[in-house]
Amino acid sequence: MNMKIEPGTSRTRGFALVVTLSLMILLTVIAVGLLSLSSISVRSVGQGNAMSVARANARMALLLAIG
Repeated sequence: MNMKIEPGTSRTRGFALVVTLSLMILLTVIAVGLLSLSSISVRSVGQGNAMSVARANARMALLLAIG
C-alpha cells in the first residue's frame, strides 16, 4: 500500500483546519490580554488624576488654615 498525501485530501484539509483554529485561538488570547492591559492603564490614569486633585485640595486647605 502506497499512501500519498495529495493536496485537497481530507488529511491535508484536517491539518489546515487545526492550524487555522490554533492561530485563531492565539490571536484571541493576545487580543484579550491587550484589552485587559489597556483597561488597567485607563484605571491607573484615572486614579492618578484623582490623587493629584486631592493633593491640590489639601494644599489649598493648608494655605487657607495658615492664612
